[in-house]
Amino acid sequence: MRLKKDSSEQKLRGAYYTPLQLANAMVSLVASQNIANVLEPSCGDGVFLDSLASLNLLDGIPDVTAVEIEDDEAEKVRNNYRDKKNVHVLNEDFLDFYQRVYGKQTYDLILGNPPYIRYQYLTEEQREIQSSILTSHGMKSNKLINAWVAFLVACVQLLSENGKIAFVIPAEILQVVYAEDLRLFLSNQLSKITLLTFEQLVFPDIEQEILVFIGEKGKEEKGIRIIELSNLEDFKKLDLNSNGFQKLKHVKEKWTKYFVSAEEIKVIQSIRDDKRFSKFSDLALINVGITTGNNTYFSVDKQTTDKYELSSVTLPLIGRSSHAHGIYFTDKDWQENIQSDKRAMLISFPDTPYEEYPDKHKEYIELGEKNEENKGYKCSIRDRWYIVPSV
Repeated sequence: MRLKKDSSEQKLRGAYYTPLQLANAMVSLVASQNIANVLEPSCGDGVFLDSLASLNLLDGIPDVTAVEIEDDEAEKVRNNYRDKKNVHVLNEDFLDFYQRVYGKQTYDLILGNPPYIRYQYLTEEQREIQSSILTSHGMKSNKLINAWVAFLVACVQLLSENGKIAFVIPAEILQVVYAEDLRLFLSNQLSKITLLTFEQLVFPDIEQEILVFIGEKGKEEKGIRIIELSNLEDFKKLDLNSNGFQKLKHVKEKWTKYFVSAEEIKVIQSIRDDKRFSKFSDLALINVGITTGNNTYFSVDKQTTDKYELSSVTLPLIGRSSHAHGIYFTDKDWQENIQSDKRAMLISFPDTPYEEYPDKHKEYIELGEKNEENKGYKCSIRDRWYIVPSV
């Protein structure tokens, strides 16, 4: 597991840098020679600037602004492009930058991989700015919303009349409840939405499923399209023009429905209306999956299980869809996940007096409290933060 003291560079900053191959693909899809200005709101190591340069587009853009909160990273990028008079690297929090330029400046192209920072890791000032960004655009603000949501909303607001945005964001935008307002906002603000999804993990170190979000402003509304890729190599044969748009409803619906075509939706609807078929809900009780409140803490691998002697309080777990590789999932598949160091076990501490817990279990709970895992919103509202409800 990653301790909080070891997480300062990634978990606390939400900094998971974009592979150059992905940045190049994104830039090649959305950049062109007639762009007046570009914004990179969280430039990190400057990979999108590198892509613009490698594709011979950087010199043709009059104004390129890159914002980076970390002093060292900003200085590195500034040094790399010190000879480029059109490149301006600003060392500040993008949320502050947005407040300063909103209503005064717009951009033809915004590129980036916004930070994935949970609400509890934001400063009080950042929380207030994030809340104002969301609520001022008709969205609810709560403790479940990650920083990338506010970044996306803010950047869409900074687009010019026909501007484009290309972001790397979590694939959960397709269906999570806390992104309902975001999906409605994006459908109202953008004339075209393209989502590029991947069968294989792009960031395997964090097992975060991501997609490439491309949004375009414009007067003619086209809708939404979802294009499924196996991996980054598929970009080489991708032809965006061969994929048509579907009409996008302006509601808080899940976007997973757009994985199927309009023709396929008609077939599905005919099956729904056919009395020869039964619904799962007619035959069995269907519930939502487990909400641990902190997957990193409660989903454990073999090493952590052995170290804290947790085997008596763990249950078999398919932690992510990437852990299942077919229609069938057997004990053998689960054992293979364990041996390959997957987080394949769920901790389910019993609702018995804490004093009766084994010392090693107490040690693991104390470790969680030391790292402030208990202060996350979903854990903090429980009577006993370390007991996952409804397992």
